Amino acid sequence: MVLCAEMKKATDASDTWLVWRSQLPEAKRNPRVAAQLAREANERGEHMLAAAVAERALRRLSLVSPAADALPLRQQLALALARSGATDEAMEVLRDSLIATPEDAETLGLLGRLQKDFAKHAPTPEASARHLRQALDFYAKGFAMEDSVYCGINAAVLAARTGDLARARVMACRILELPPDKDRLWSAATFAIAYMLCGEKERARAALLLADRAGSTRRADLAVVRREVRRLADVLPGGAEDYDTCFRPAAVAIFHGQAHDFGEAERSKLARWLETNNVVCAWSAAGSGQEAIFLTCAAALGIETCVVLPATKPRGVCRRAVVGADFVEVADAAASEGSGAELARHLAAARAAARAASWDVPLLPVTSGADTPSHWKNMTCSPFKLRPSEPEEPVVAADRGMLMARLWVQVRPDEANASSRCAEICASWQGDQARPSLSNGTEGPYVFGWPTMTEAVRSAWQLRQRMRVGGLGGACTFVLHASAEARPEIPLGRSVRRLQTDQIHTTGRFADLAALEKCEEFDLCYVGTVDCEAESLGVRLYRLRESGARNSTLSNRGFSDGSLGSGMGAASWC
Repeated sequence: MVLCAEMKKATDASDTWLVWRSQLPEAKRNPRVAAQLAREANERGEHMLAAAVAERALRRLSLVSPAADALPLRQQLALALARSGATDEAMEVLRDSLIATPEDAETLGLLGRLQKDFAKHAPTPEASARHLRQALDFYAKGFAMEDSVYCGINAAVLAARTGDLARARVMACRILELPPDKDRLWSAATFAIAYMLCGEKERARAALLLADRAGSTRRADLAVVRREVRRLADVLPGGAEDYDTCFRPAAVAIFHGQAHDFGEAERSKLARWLETNNVVCAWSAAGSGQEAIFLTCAAALGIETCVVLPATKPRGVCRRAVVGADFVEVADAAASEGSGAELARHLAAARAAARAASWDVPLLPVTSGADTPSHWKNMTCSPFKLRPSEPEEPVVAADRGMLMARLWVQVRPDEANASSRCAEICASWQGDQARPSLSNGTEGPYVFGWPTMTEAVRSAWQLRQRMRVGGLGGACTFVLHASAEARPEIPLGRSVRRLQTDQIHTTGRFADLAALEKCEEFDLCYVGTVDCEAESLGVRLYRLRESGARNSTLSNRGFSDGSLGSGMGAASWC
């Protein structure tokens, strides 16, 4: 992710991304600072950011570092992975914690949470029930160990969901006797659920109103509370409608506009639409005048604005919109503003979908003209059109570029002469319709461009076969990445199966676009981040897996617990 210098000066310093960058030197020296930043990122729903912060801090710890330094980092990493749907990977992180340190209530609570995820994706009702019992055991043990309110309230809820309402009420009464949590959101939510279990609806509603106010800036956490209340209400008398009105309505908006300006009538109409639909977060590319006006209008109403720029240096009204934004990403720093425009719009839609899912709120598309953008075909509701009678302007040639697939062949240093042999194979590669642009001499990575992702996937498979013949099958990592400069289509489908999913990785950019397309052919499992000089937060990588190969995957059809393929709370980079 690239942030403009003007934005760094003008944006609210509480923004998690900016805090991370400003405290990067201190976080490198102090793992406690890194753990706190990861915690804040998880609270905001930026789970991929939290994972990157925690992973990089853990890598810096030496073998003689105190276990107390690693534990909170592992806990936040496990939580980020769990909320992103990578349940198996989160469980591995917690196993490392249990090996290195004695059991504590927070780790036991996270283990219980993962068992609930396993139950959700279990292949049979019997397996689901078994995982729920294991989750209840972890929570109950944590509650008994430290009077952990978090473990206790989750144990009470699970006891109610598994039919033991008497046990649930005993634990709820015990929780009401304990001192309140210092965190106002979790304290109010805990008391609300305890009151629900004790049958005191009015007290529960009053506590939920307090939780909703306390969670106005922590919508990912508030979404967890709302989902838990609904699940519990389903097993109690009365149903969820008794509590739904305690949460103020909210929505995320995604906008697509044209180059020309809006009149005063359209601006007023847009402002009314944003207020009427309770929009709390507005996403858009900033590649046209109308898109910049949309962002400026949203910011003037106090709405969080998030921008994906087509290129590094915005101009004119777009530049002013970026300065006031809360989150800024550049679609492709190497692309021209025109060629990166469509990619920026696709990514903005993917980010907006991820944010809405993480916050458990509707995603509302809005466009300036009569036509609906092609990349909105999977939106769950029809877009609001500011000018329903006016057709969209034709797309100029410079805006047709949307994708280039990059095949990154990274050679392992322990392979003797692998670099030179890999260079020979790559230099002689003549992929179908490929436009190779070899980079970095003989050291790699080697970058090739194809007009479509289908051709890139097919060529990646063919090139891997050549590497195997040359004795380099285990020496290279192949990474598919999406950027600008090719035709605007993303046909991922059946061709991906030819890659034998466990041997090909993708970057987060590819994952975001796959999530937007909702391709059914494969899953993407988050495997970690790699350091990259151009990206201070690293590049996140996913392993391709055949769809349905495992239950707890980071699926391109959507993260479990509400976050889509970008992290999903899911701000992302590269």
